[in-house]
Amino acid sequence: MTKVLTIVLAAGLLAGCTESTTAPPLPRSISTIQILAGTTSLVTGDKLEIRANAVAADGAPVPLTAVAWTSSDIAVATVAATGPFTAEVRTIGEGSVTITATAESHSAQLALAVTAPHPPLQTSPPLAFLWTRETGMIALTFPSGAGESKATAINDLGQVVGYVGMGQSYHAFVWTLERGMVDSGGLPGWVSSYATAINNAGQVAGYSTDASGHDRAFRWSSSEGMIALGVLPGTVNSHAQGINSSGQVVGERDGRPFRWSQDKGMEDLALFDSDFDGGAMAIADNGDVVGYSGDGNYYGITRAVLWSADGTKRILDICTTGNPFYGCYSSANAINSAGQIAGNSQSGGPSVAFRLTVGGDRQDIIGLRGSHISFARGINEAGQVVGFTEGPPFPLGRAFLWSPADGAIDLGALPGRYWSDATGINNRGQVVGNSF
Repeated sequence: MTKVLTIVLAAGLLAGCTESTTAPPLPRSISTIQILAGTTSLVTGDKLEIRANAVAADGAPVPLTAVAWTSSDIAVATVAATGPFTAEVRTIGEGSVTITATAESHSAQLALAVTAPHPPLQTSPPLAFLWTRETGMIALTFPSGAGESKATAINDLGQVVGYVGMGQSYHAFVWTLERGMVDSGGLPGWVSSYATAINNAGQVAGYSTDASGHDRAFRWSSSEGMIALGVLPGTVNSHAQGINSSGQVVGERDGRPFRWSQDKGMEDLALFDSDFDGGAMAIADNGDVVGYSGDGNYYGITRAVLWSADGTKRILDICTTGNPFYGCYSSANAINSAGQIAGNSQSGGPSVAFRLTVGGDRQDIIGLRGSHISFARGINEAGQVVGFTEGPPFPLGRAFLWSPADGAIDLGALPGRYWSDATGINNRGQVVGNSF
């Protein structure tokens, strides 16, 4: 018994010695701190829960016991701790603000953008507008009983074209501040008519719809009256989209681009490869035409194209594969005499407006702050581009004027409306479009 007892005691002493010589694990040191947030775009009056995480050099998490939070501008947003490593941000005013988290001499920053609350997702009937730097946005005036209206282009004389609802139909118009609206009418048998472009000679391009629902392209002026652009064999519908100083007109007929002139009439412009859908959107004074050529599939491939006056054609923006959510789409929508082209491109993501010069630089136009979609509609000789942008805080669209010096300028909306779209600009910087 004594021997057994001795063994037990020895084992106990040995165990005690083993426990007393085991060192506790050393605490890990913080290498970096991160701030986690569900979003970085907020509106005034929002609350946002954020948290700080700390990691060691090997990426392992390090527990945080105390974090100090600060805001770079409490007029934009405040921040207050809600726990050992959590906090709540409350937005006060519009602007940019940086939230900083500090723990054990390490810090991290979170940049936030705060905008005004989004207006309601509702629209009113569109109204045509004219915008200048001096007057801002003003509504075009029309005869009593007129309905919705859209302005599509403006020349250097300040003549605006578009169309306005009159009863059960639409009427193409030419509008000036001095005279108001002049109804250009339509082709024989027309039910509705739409004006899409105008040159400095007052010649207007557009199309009419007849009682059968067929569309026919036209050129109109106060001196010439209405001229039908004719049709090529097999044509059901044709739409004129652009006109240059010589009166040449471009557009599309049943998904094929065309160019029309007084002496040659309507001529097809060749599509690319196996494409079977396209359109011509604008024509420069030298005869260069821009537009698009594509395979016609909704999620397929459509590319911005330049048809040169010498008969050659080239792809301006390359799409190589369609995206199951966005497709692969680009279009050249306007061109000036310097060869600068405005359009939009969508490849694997939302549409982005661009301005490019053949053989030169391409500049992407992101649009207004907070938006993520942009479309370019028109360009003038100074290279200023107009269009519209979408995304918070403009989910239904907002007109912009862009230049390299100023970036994108918000053109606003007409009183009582929240949304807008700029469709044309002249060399005086006057912009037209519609607000809804």
